[in-house]
Amino acid sequence: MTTTFTAADQEEGGKGFGLRVTPGSGCTILPGAKAEVTFTGTPDASGKYFRFKPLGGSATNVVAVLKDDLGTPIDHGTPSKEYVLHETNPTDMLFYVMYRSTAANVTAGATEADVRFSVAIN
Repeated sequence: MTTTFTAADQEEGGKGFGLRVTPGSGCTILPGAKAEVTFTGTPDASGKYFRFKPLGGSATNVVAVLKDDLGTPIDHGTPSKEYVLHETNPTDMLFYVMYRSTAANVTAGATEADVRFSVAIN
């Protein structure tokens, strides 16, 4: 990781993940329904990204940035874009998490963050 970053505000890595909304068993999806996801946790100094936990030997000068399936950043505490939900089949809402440097001198190490999410179906 350290050889990849050469300045602040660079993004590298990336891991995809999904959240699934499955109709049925008390979850009724009406025609035309959409969902937004809001991620919260411990924000970094800017309030936009997610701070990693301080662990022994943890990476420094790096935060986590969350993005939607189009690569648009989702700020801490701000709803994502709307995802169209299927009325009868599961809908997978795809996201990505990436490393973002906060300084040029990123040091390698472990990273771990607690991120909570809420799904609003409209």
